[in-house]
Amino acid sequence: MVAQQLDNQETGNQLGCPQRYSAAVMWRGGTKTFIPAADIVDAAESISFDRRLNESSHAVVKVSRIRARRDCCALLGRVEPGVHELIVYRDRTPVWCGPVTIATQTADTFTIEARDVSAWLARLVNTVSLPFGIPDGAFWDIARVAESCIRGNLNFDPYSNPHDYPNMLSYLLTYDTGIAWNSGRRDSWYVYVLDIINNLASKGFEWTVLKRAMMIRPVSNTTVLPGQYWKQRQATLQADDLGGDVTVSRNWDSIATRVFASDQTNQYKGIAVTYGSDFPAYGRLDTLVTENVNPSDQDTPREVAILRDLAVNTYNGLVPPRVSFTVGTNARLRPQAPITMERLVPGNRVDVLFNDYCQPINQSMKIVMVSAAWDGNSETVGVTLVPLH
Repeated sequence: MVAQQLDNQETGNQLGCPQRYSAAVMWRGGTKTFIPAADIVDAAESISFDRRLNESSHAVVKVSRIRARRDCCALLGRVEPGVHELIVYRDRTPVWCGPVTIATQTADTFTIEARDVSAWLARLVNTVSLPFGIPDGAFWDIARVAESCIRGNLNFDPYSNPHDYPNMLSYLLTYDTGIAWNSGRRDSWYVYVLDIINNLASKGFEWTVLKRAMMIRPVSNTTVLPGQYWKQRQATLQADDLGGDVTVSRNWDSIATRVFASDQTNQYKGIAVTYGSDFPAYGRLDTLVTENVNPSDQDTPREVAILRDLAVNTYNGLVPPRVSFTVGTNARLRPQAPITMERLVPGNRVDVLFNDYCQPINQSMKIVMVSAAWDGNSETVGVTLVPLH
């Protein structure tokens, strides 16, 4: 349902200028209110949140104790990390939610800090045997392996009680990558679940969180397959849509003519797979990436295939040479920018068209971070973009 709603969003709408931000404190899972937004909105000094690619995002609400009503202040004093979660509203629309991680009070203020729902996975030790319920000999899509890991652990008896205690699984959105994976192992991997997700992500997918929905999707590129709405152009930004300094640069650290992917952990044992092309104009600019594998799998066709996928995916991110596009810390999206907050999602494609530079920019970009802040009177929205290949 969430994916369909996102897929049907119209493009071309403006970011706009909200009248206010507000926030509410909910019980874990977000279905019952602990402190309603109406009790916090007039006492809030500032509210901020961000959205990030391949890492947990954050939100902070700072409340004036002087302006807060006595009953609201008493409830704020009972806000408990892990028990409660925060929801941030832009006007009346929820734009961010996640568990409270820190609650701090001083003589003048009460501050609530929170992370998005992926933070639960950073405090969840994997107790499901690899490869997370996949039958022997089966090669599942790597994104489905990640999904299986999350579902298996959030429903694991007897530790996860109640099942799906963060209320994540109904909102988990997974899209196939076309990359097959099988660990070859049949034992438990005692690390945090989010570490497993990030390990798998390095092999061919990206993840982000929009409100309560954790989305596991193929790495964004310019090849658009049916259903991959995030790879379609969400907007075209021009110079007038951004306030502040924009810097364009080229850097040889972001160029590779050839990538070597290796499993070698010492000088005596290991193999390497290479992928690349000859670019006489650049000379030889190599990049080396490593991937640890089970020693019993060394020198097998499956391991060679894994390393080749790693080399190809890395190479495709570095060729053609990247144009570094940065927005200064004082820069922001202006209200007339032709993109809605709903579409400002890490991993989504945004095209950039700047014609008044010595080196004009006409390039497809990928959102990697969005930051939004309300100071009590106005909104500031920043966006970080990287080239899309």
